[in-house]
Amino acid sequence: MDNPKLLYLSILLIVILSSYLMAMRDNLPKLIKSASAWVIIFSCFVAGYGLWQDLSNRETIVGKKNASEITIRMNEDGHFHAKVLVNDVEIEFLIDTGATHIVLSKEDAEKLDYDLTKLIFWGKSNTANGIVETAPVRLQSVKLGQFSDKNVLAYINKGIMKQSLLGMSFLNNFSSVEFQRETLYLRL
Repeated sequence: MDNPKLLYLSILLIVILSSYLMAMRDNLPKLIKSASAWVIIFSCFVAGYGLWQDLSNRETIVGKKNASEITIRMNEDGHFHAKVLVNDVEIEFLIDTGATHIVLSKEDAEKLDYDLTKLIFWGKSNTANGIVETAPVRLQSVKLGQFSDKNVLAYINKGIMKQSLLGMSFLNNFSSVEFQRETLYLRL
């Protein structure tokens, strides 16, 4: 809405409210009490909606229609995130179809007990942030929903990453990777 329309509607609202208050001036205490009740009710609805939005995005794996399908809802940031068990440790990944492999952040690699000082970062990867050094590692197990894999190749990124990436080397295990609006379907 442009500024002149907003100004016009604001003035109109003030005039209507002022005339209503003048007409109801004899019942002003009752009017204030009613208005306060409506403000509280409206605030409860706004707070409830905000909490519902917050809670609805907590669990990103929303379930499965059958034993061969995993469904993941889009997070409020517009991306798909998944909690994955890696070597029996829960790691939250960003599902990234632009990433070739599973890429671990340094923080997540340390959660998995990799000693970064003993790794050899001889690989190079092109990222949106430029070229970064990587170290190849083997993950004993990777489990997403009911799907699990063993002895999985992954890379630890020496650079700064906000979150580990679940790339195409993992997604290619599924017969179908399908995006429908705000839901990602992974089918075995």
